[in-house]
Amino acid sequence: MQQVTDIGAVIAILKRRALFFVLPALAILVGGSAVVMLLPAVYRSQATILVESQQIPSDLVQSTVTALADERLQVIQQKTISRDNVLALAKKFQLFQDKTNLSPTELADLVRDRVQIAPVNVARTGRRVQNDRLVIAFTVSYEDESPQRAAGVANELVTTILSADAAARVTQAADTSRFLDEESKRLAATLVAVESEISTFRQENSKALPEKLQFNMSVNERLEKDITDVDRELLGIEE
Repeated sequence: MQQVTDIGAVIAILKRRALFFVLPALAILVGGSAVVMLLPAVYRSQATILVESQQIPSDLVQSTVTALADERLQVIQQKTISRDNVLALAKKFQLFQDKTNLSPTELADLVRDRVQIAPVNVARTGRRVQNDRLVIAFTVSYEDESPQRAAGVANELVTTILSADAAARVTQAADTSRFLDEESKRLAATLVAVESEISTFRQENSKALPEKLQFNMSVNERLEKDITDVDRELLGIEE
């Protein structure tokens, strides 16, 4: 009975003081709606990139996949949002043209704040490490008040990343080919030198080579037989 009375008292207090709850809620709702309506719309354009690297040894896949992905993503991010690239984007798409008093460094910082490069869980993309290949995924996005400008900048960022990755692959392939060519020449020169040493050794030790052992033994046996025959003949002559 006492509990029912307490609940009724609470309800009565709430009814008397309803305005103290309704008015702040209405004020917050109206103020928030006004702020949302007054703030300019910001659009985000985003793209997801999958990068599949060259083959890596199967016994190193599990231990290096995370480290290689993080390292490669950091390199891509640093190159993409470098000062020169960011200023080139700002000039090409006329970013922050209304802020004429910005220094190049300040302009670059503003553009960087709207660029986001984040890793993506490869499992969500349906891709995984197969055939000893490393697959990493990341998103590239840009925010702007203009949807066309946001899409244009995001597309330019993706093009820059793909071009840089292709150039890096070509350079790496050229370096690998050059290294293999130098190694091939070095091994060929070493092989010629070894063959020359073998030929000289054969000429200097032609009679002591293993393949002539049987021949030398047969000659030795024949000489021993001849000596025995001569000794027998001498013995007969002496008698």
